[in-house]
Amino acid sequence: MCEPGGQWLPGWMAEPAGYAHKHRLLIYLFLTGVELICAAAIWFMKWRSPIDVNKATSILNRAVSHHFKEKDQINHQYRATLFKIRGCWWLFGQWVGIICRSGETFGRSGTIFSIDHMDPERCTGYVGSCFLGEGTTIISPSLLPVADKIRYTEMCGLAEIEYSRMNVKSVVLFATAIKRNGKMWGFLILDTTDPRQLPPSNRKITDHEDSMDNWALSLGLLLR
Repeated sequence: MCEPGGQWLPGWMAEPAGYAHKHRLLIYLFLTGVELICAAAIWFMKWRSPIDVNKATSILNRAVSHHFKEKDQINHQYRATLFKIRGCWWLFGQWVGIICRSGETFGRSGTIFSIDHMDPERCTGYVGSCFLGEGTTIISPSLLPVADKIRYTEMCGLAEIEYSRMNVKSVVLFATAIKRNGKMWGFLILDTTDPRQLPPSNRKITDHEDSMDNWALSLGLLLR
């Protein structure tokens, strides 16, 4: 404790000490505010990056190598993307945005999709279909008709603005949910523009479904 005026301190410290003593409540409130701001900043950083991105990207790269064989990377794209559910469904609604993606091409993207607990028609893309299916893995049963805009948007459940913003329109899509504590946290999407990657049989589809579940489990273990 310092006495008012700081009589027991050297002369050059007396005035600051007296000021601190006189305004100790304001100083306490200020330091408490700084602490709260720092705590909020740490929470925000974890919210923005809720997973070890480097390890997640490594898993995505392995998923691409496992699911897509004999790749023609000159003419086609092969991708795995991790999406996270954002927002609050009862307040401002929810959407799904990209956390990370395999490889270097299109590593950054503003692609988002809509999900809605109350209105199924507002759930868009394969992530929306997966969301409505309570996280059940979805494998495209046939090639998606890229050349037919109307059919493509219908089969993929896309809104007009989502279709127009897509840099890559794939012909094969796989989707599954990432869960934390039994609740959907996000989604894993694999897609390619290579028509040869469509599973040729029901057995292959089952194999892809099992593998997608394993990748989703691996990604779920990385969640913070």
